[in-house]
Amino acid sequence: MDPAAYVEMDAIEERHWWFRGKRRLVAPLIERMLGGRGPGARVLEVGCGTGGNLAHFAAAHPLQRFLGLDFDAGATNFTSMKSASAPVPFSAVRGDGLRLPFRTGSMDGALALDIVEHFEDDDAVMAELHRVLAPGASLVLSVPAWPSLWSPHDEFLHHKRRYRPAELRAL
Repeated sequence: MDPAAYVEMDAIEERHWWFRGKRRLVAPLIERMLGGRGPGARVLEVGCGTGGNLAHFAAAHPLQRFLGLDFDAGATNFTSMKSASAPVPFSAVRGDGLRLPFRTGSMDGALALDIVEHFEDDDAVMAELHRVLAPGASLVLSVPAWPSLWSPHDEFLHHKRRYRPAELRAL
């Protein structure tokens, strides 16, 4: 993404309707993901951006371990600052979604919220997410829909594509 987008995201993600709405939709999916898992379950957010989701979900699930990954050092710096002042800490590492720096089967869940569309090879990203997920673990995935809705905002965010339902199912 454009570095300016991270600055804007950090400034608005706590109160903006888009981010609040996304967290509200994702929250019950995370509840389901964590159901039956004991304390210390590890949940990875790939493309964590500036850490707003991590802060929210770590606070909602204080017995679990939320960690984020983003390729942008500025984004992970924002995330680290949020964690330092959060009531429930979380962590972020800089890395590539095509080469996740985690052991095979080491994650109890993963979030890929509006990130897969940033990769040229979306199949490879999905394969890497599958690799790090433990047997029976869940992935919560969201992507921008409908190629006909492509706009300058997609270009500003460096999207490679928007998805139709059948394309996403095939992926």
